Amino acid sequence: MKKNISVHLYGASHYISSADGKFDIYYQGIPSLLNINNSEVDWGDRILKCMESRLDVESAVMDVIENTTGLFSLIIVSEGECIIVSDIIRSFPLFWGNRDQNLFITDQLEKYQQEYDYFSIDKNKLEEYTISGLVFDNGTVYEKVYGIKPGEVVVYKEGEFSHKQYFNFSKNNNYPQYSSIDVYATKADEVLLSCFKRMLENFPNVRKWVVPLSGGHDSRLIVNYLHRLGVKNVLCFSYGQCNNNVQADISKEVAKTLGFEWYFVEYSEQKWKELHDDGLIDQYLEFAFNGVSTSHFQDLLAIYELKSRNVISSEDVVIPGHTSMSSRLWGKELNDLSYEKIRTDAYFEDLIVIHAQKHKDIYNYVEAFGKEESLEKDMFRAKFHWQEKHSKFIINSIRGYYFQGLRVALPLWDKELAILWLSPCSFELQGRKLLYEIEKLTLLTDSLKQVRFANDHGPKKVLTLRGVLKNMIPLSIIHLLVRFLGKNVKTSEGMNQLYALRFKTIKDLILPVKHVMPVKLLPYIKPYYNRSPYRMDPNMMTVLFTLTKLLNKNKL
Repeated sequence: MKKNISVHLYGASHYISSADGKFDIYYQGIPSLLNINNSEVDWGDRILKCMESRLDVESAVMDVIENTTGLFSLIIVSEGECIIVSDIIRSFPLFWGNRDQNLFITDQLEKYQQEYDYFSIDKNKLEEYTISGLVFDNGTVYEKVYGIKPGEVVVYKEGEFSHKQYFNFSKNNNYPQYSSIDVYATKADEVLLSCFKRMLENFPNVRKWVVPLSGGHDSRLIVNYLHRLGVKNVLCFSYGQCNNNVQADISKEVAKTLGFEWYFVEYSEQKWKELHDDGLIDQYLEFAFNGVSTSHFQDLLAIYELKSRNVISSEDVVIPGHTSMSSRLWGKELNDLSYEKIRTDAYFEDLIVIHAQKHKDIYNYVEAFGKEESLEKDMFRAKFHWQEKHSKFIINSIRGYYFQGLRVALPLWDKELAILWLSPCSFELQGRKLLYEIEKLTLLTDSLKQVRFANDHGPKKVLTLRGVLKNMIPLSIIHLLVRFLGKNVKTSEGMNQLYALRFKTIKDLILPVKHVMPVKLLPYIKPYYNRSPYRMDPNMMTVLFTLTKLLNKNKL
């Protein structure tokens, strides 16, 4: 511990100290340098050598970070000073605050609190979390405790903090420009091959490459490039309900086409209840929440069951596709950044909880975010979701793999691919439409092009009289009828079974902490009191479940 600064890392990490004891370096993950054979270079040593050879330590560190890709976090501590760095997607979140006039830095706020003392809750941030499913910017639900953003460098010097984002998810005119989609498609194939080769280099001697395989595009890209590079030890899995599960059906066909192992894990109320009874749900929630995020449970049960059956182990590496940078990060141009315009448009439709659209403080934050001088209007939605929901919820889902002792790789968030994705193009296609087109041109093998995607329009169905009548009724009315009749409608992924046997109603969930529930939160919760978990969005349920855990332990 250097003077007035302590580091508390509970996850796996690396530690290096300079020969003179001036610098302590901590880093997590497997960072690697672009355009260099990383088997011959130790990343931590490269950081240390650059620091020792330069007077300006911060610029020395940034020279290495600018050329780094992969999943990592970095902390450098000297006497009374420190530098905190996240990768471009915040895959290893870091947090800091003051305790007894000393700065602490940690990767797991719950474990830190268990070791020292519980923080007081910031009521405004708690409301922010309740209505949006996350805490924006550098905030957490705890008073004077902060978290790092994706692609950010935080410098603590002379008692003051400064923040800089060295990477932004926005178009960059300094990147190569492309005028032809054919040239772009060829380059994309070249870059993806490079990213996957780098991944294979960074994880030698893997027993199995584990791919959560859906019927969509991103996970198919992953198995496509593993196959093209001759990787044989690939295990694919899908999960959810057995009946009418289009995602699982297509997933199985893709795996069979490539000759890869495929498993299906059926979800049920009872299986989720067993995880509750074993305390695993509560433990994972504490592990993944970190005062900021709604814990992502989607494939937690599948991974748990595959591990229990010894199908997968800690010697394996999971490569999820649902975290791809092409996924839901692109939207239409935003010409009017006024509160009135944002309030009436669907720029918050992908936030975890729908109440965000009712809260003016959040809109004020988003309005200021959108008016950054460096931000092009057509990248507003992309950058906002990258910094907030994507990093704090979608990417944060990989905590479920780490929680169960697995390793993780995200080649679809390699920095080399990010640079290509954000390069200026003179042709009109962008985002998912661009991905779909270049898949057909260069990326996918011929055999995979023949397998349909879940979002493709299949043969037109012949509707029964019941189907015709159902199509005539507005969806909102159908939802009201389902709630009124007490129907338990199962989704194909089975996620609305997560809390089905733990609580009868939302009121049962909230009742133990109702006496300490801040009054300002009640209007957001009361409308749902009599709903069963089956008729609630599972992420909203997780937000409410997290609230009860917080209010049981932390002071308001």
